Amino acid sequence: MSTIPDRDAPRRRGRPAGGGNSPIQARQALVDAAGRLFAERGLDVTMAEVARSAGVTRTVLYRHFSGRDELVVAVAAEVMDRYVGQVVQELIPTDDVCGLITESLVFVTTVVSRDPLLTLLSSGAEHGVASMLANSDALRVKVSGLYEQLFELFRDRLRPGLDPVDVGRYVLSVALSLLMDVVPGADDPDTVRRFVRTFVLPGIVAAPPTPGRVF
Repeated sequence: MSTIPDRDAPRRRGRPAGGGNSPIQARQALVDAAGRLFAERGLDVTMAEVARSAGVTRTVLYRHFSGRDELVVAVAAEVMDRYVGQVVQELIPTDDVCGLITESLVFVTTVVSRDPLLTLLSSGAEHGVASMLANSDALRVKVSGLYEQLFELFRDRLRPGLDPVDVGRYVLSVALSLLMDVVPGADDPDTVRRFVRTFVLPGIVAAPPTPGRVF
């Protein structure tokens, strides 16, 4: 004989695994909690503290992140997502592909690189945000993927024979060079603009601007 559950019976105490959240919600709660704790206290935060702040168990935390390094990258990716959204909103609505490439690189090298949380998260790396980008597949995909979509959209503006994926990865390599201070004066927006117009755009676009003095 089947047993019908008693709807009036008291519910068990305690939180379900993951705080009652779906796996996606639990992961996001962990990333949000880690971001808050890192911003408030720096990197001297334990995984247990992150789990407690997110309202989940350590078992749930380690189900999503194998260690703190992976969690740091996830927080950095969250910050990068916001910047990608900002770039799309501010720069994409244009048909000036030269200006878009130029200003996006200025944005990466003079705004993204100075983000306080990204700077904190990459504080142990020799080249800061650049090292974090170079060493994280997830972060590289976010930045190069944005450019790949852009160049697919403006394929007819590229030099004949160029593949948008290759161009996206090339522009990412330029951004890393600028972030690593390989280019003199890369912290100055006008220097970055002159550098991109003179040395970068001629290798990408079919109709580049006239080159000029850079340094």
